[in-house]
This record gives sequence, C-alpha cells and structure tokens, in this order.
Amino acid sequence: MKRPVSILKRFREGGLLGLTLCLGILSGCGKTSENTSSPTPPEHPVQISYFDADKGNLKYATNASGIWDIQTPDGSPEVGSYSSIALDPSNQGYISYHDLGNGTLKFVTNPFGSWSFMTVDSLSNGDVGWYTSIAVDALGNAHISYYDATNGDLKYATNSSGSWVPATVDSAGDVGQYSSIALDDSGKVHISYYSLELGNLEYATCASNCTVPGNWTLTTVDSPGNGKYSSLALDASGKARISYYDGSNKALKYATNASGTWSFTTVDSPSNGDVGWYTSLALDSLGNAHISYYDATNGDLKYATNSSGSWVPATVDSQGDVGRYSSLALDTSGNAHISYYDGTNKVLKYATNDTGGWVVTTVDSTGDVGSFSSIAVE
Repeated sequence: MKRPVSILKRFREGGLLGLTLCLGILSGCGKTSENTSSPTPPEHPVQISYFDADKGNLKYATNASGIWDIQTPDGSPEVGSYSSIALDPSNQGYISYHDLGNGTLKFVTNPFGSWSFMTVDSLSNGDVGWYTSIAVDALGNAHISYYDATNGDLKYATNSSGSWVPATVDSAGDVGQYSSIALDDSGKVHISYYSLELGNLEYATCASNCTVPGNWTLTTVDSPGNGKYSSLALDASGKARISYYDGSNKALKYATNASGTWSFTTVDSPSNGDVGWYTSLALDSLGNAHISYYDATNGDLKYATNSSGSWVPATVDSQGDVGRYSSLALDTSGNAHISYYDGTNKVLKYATNDTGGWVVTTVDSTGDVGSFSSIAVE
C-alpha cells in the first residue's frame, strides 16, 4: 500500500522566538524581593503533551506548581506527533506518540521522576503509530489505539500482560485514522475511528483478550463523508458518545448508542461555514457532553455543551488562527480545560472556564510548538 505523505512538513517553517515564561524561576529567575509570594497551585492541575515542530521533539507541560513547567520527555529527532496523554490512578502521565524518524509507535512515562520511553510497535520498512489515543485502566495498564500507515489498519496495543503486545483490530480497506479509545468500568475497550476506504465513522469494541483480533466487534456508525476527527467518551452505563466532523455538510456532529441504536445530532452548522475539525469530547458527572473543536471558516477555537438541555456552541478564542489540535478534559467540578495550537503565533495555548468565564493562557512559545496537543486533568 502506498504510504501517506507526512503532514509534519507543514510545521517545519517559521517559529516565534523568545520564551515568555521564566523557566528558571525555581532557581531565582524573576524574583524581585525576599517577600515575593510563591505561586499558588491550581485546584485542578493539568498535564499536556504536544509536539515541538522546530526541534522535532515530544514536549510536556504541567501547571501543578502554579507556574508552567515545560519538559522534553523524548528529545530524539522527529518524535512527538500524534501524542495522547492519560493519567494512571496516581496521576502519573502516560503518553503515546509517533516516532517519524523510525516509523514506530512509542510510549513514555516518568514513574521515578525521570522520563523513560520505549518502542511499543514497529514494522520492518513500515510506519505505525499515527493517530494514537491512550487510556489507562484501574490497575495502571495502558491501552493504545493507533493507525498502521503502511498497511492501512487500525491497531491496538496494551502492556496489561507485563510487556507490550500489539494486535490488528480492523484491516478491511484503509481504516484506523482519527482513532479515539476509552475503557468502561468493566475494562471493555471501545474505539472510534475513520475508514478512509469508505469514508465512514467506525466503532470497535472488545470485552476481553483484546490482543486476539477475532475478539473485536466492528460496527459502522455513520455513512460516507462522516467520521474524521472523532473523539469517544463513555457514559456511566458504558454507552458510547462520539463527536466528529460531518464532511458532507461541514458541520460538527454527535452520535450515541445510549438507546441501543445509534442516534445522531448536528451540534454546530453555521450557514456557509465549516466547523467541527479537531473535536475533543468529555462527559461530566451528570452525563452532559462538552466538546472543543476548530472553526475552519473563522480560524477560531469553539466549545459546545448540551448541559442546558440543548446544544449551545460558543467561541472560546478568536485571536488569530487558533483551535487546531484541540484537546478537552473536565475536572471533578465539570469545568472545561482545553489545550490547542495557535497557528498565527505558533504557540501552545490553554483555555479554561473554571472561574466562570473563559481564561486563555500561552503555555509555551519557544519556536513552533503546540501541534498534536493532548490534555489530562488531575
């Protein structure tokens, strides 16, 4: 099969020089007096993984101390695209990502205070690890869905046996792009993804022994023209909710099988507009949906929720071309936290409504950073 053209080339040019954060603050940088108060840690710290397109590295940021701490978990060349982050039961960050230089799927974590990365899946003369999505079970085992770009397959890998075991989930045509994974309370694995061959939104589930390909159940959710940028979340009953892009109507759509059959809603569809790229979905404790996404017509970051009983879209950030690679997570109070890429300034940004209104912050501005972002809330 012909290997897809890498999309990373578009991040190789440009860059904003200068670092707006004082990364040396812990050693005294920026200190003005002996009475300067220490930063106040947030009630709900976040962890963000993302790509540094200038250096070709995987990067990580957290505000757990009250200031943004920027780190490079993997400084190998051309690593960090398609990153996804999830937290284990002790709030330790687990990150899956693509190694473009070697065409492999990689995983990194820092359980002992220093980052340790490893290769999860590789093919001889092949390329795997695109569109990764990671989830962590109650025992701290990692589960990753991803795309095999050489064979055009949806794949899955887990370390629940003590070592990484990859498996092919779906190989019917060119499938597996825009994958999103979630686990229900019983440990059942759910994956939404896109079939490039058919142009459909697809859905796969597996209750046990998921490294055995025959144990997966595959379902087509929505018809041709729909399914890119899918994001999957599960309600308290283990029923699926999926946000995705309706390419036929250039709209944001939402699907659920909560009633036993799939039902569909158009969330946002402005006249003569194009919205619904880079969707990210999370459910609050009441089962209400919250979605971040990109408005391609206006170059805005948008957010929609049905917490009022009907869908209400809103613009979060409209300063320049912002909102690509959005990732959304909710804290225990149901407040939204969104990481995303500012394409105008080539920086990583963060938005939250935890104080009521939306507050936008630049997290990292060292070069061209912030694409392929993924966020988790402690």
